[in-house]
Amino acid sequence: MEANGQKETEKPSLINISLENLGTVNKNQVIIKNGNKTLSLYFSYNTIVGFNLQILNIEHKQMTESFYKKGVIKNLWGNTTGKLLNELEKNKKARLNQIEFNKQLNESINTFFK
Repeated sequence: MEANGQKETEKPSLINISLENLGTVNKNQVIIKNGNKTLSLYFSYNTIVGFNLQILNIEHKQMTESFYKKGVIKNLWGNTTGKLLNELEKNKKARLNQIEFNKQLNESINTFFK
């Protein structure tokens, strides 16, 4: 039997969203959890400057990491944002240009909501 387009055996997916301040008004992290998936978005003011996507594989009641993706953008702003970027990724050569960062961020968001 279906109710509101869902089969009785289907459970609705619960998404948990939280905001964590990382010490100053300009440094915040939004954490989105959905089952075994966690997407963390790092903000400097109102701009996403970094992300982490983690998808855990659950086998025999034990969680093992099965997928992880991280991205941090190059500093296009000033010292204040630069401090947050240094906390997220010390290696400046590992940071992504704006086009690549946006591409990988969009891919990670799409993967999270699949």
